[in-house]
Amino acid sequence: MIKIRTLIFAMCLGSSLAWVGFGTAQSYLDRGKFLTLQEIKKRWGEKPFSPNAFKAAPVKEKAAMAHDLIKRKTLIGKTAPEIKAFLGPTSGYFWSERIPTYFIEEGWGEQKDSWQLVFIIDEKERVTDVRVHKNCCE
Repeated sequence: MIKIRTLIFAMCLGSSLAWVGFGTAQSYLDRGKFLTLQEIKKRWGEKPFSPNAFKAAPVKEKAAMAHDLIKRKTLIGKTAPEIKAFLGPTSGYFWSERIPTYFIEEGWGEQKDSWQLVFIIDEKERVTDVRVHKNCCE
């Protein structure tokens, strides 16, 4: 009898957490700090995006390409494996390992904030949006 009650409690708790959006991509989008295109351009400038250049570039140069990549919607509709083939191995983390992320500013050593390019994936495993997200600190 106790095992059944424990199981029912666990199921109810799990349903409640899912209902309030705990741990979902949407909750991360609602709580996270993201930059607008204007803020991205002001912070890092604007350099033409190229998948090959991005793949080989140091983090600072990747940041300068972020504005053009987002503005032109270059990788919207691609899958996560396609993103990784275009841009190389991921370097950041956003809610789930299945979401490709790439650092464009790493401020840990200088006690500044860190920013990453995030490819938002939908239930069909396609990129629907690309955003710059504050990963850490200040």
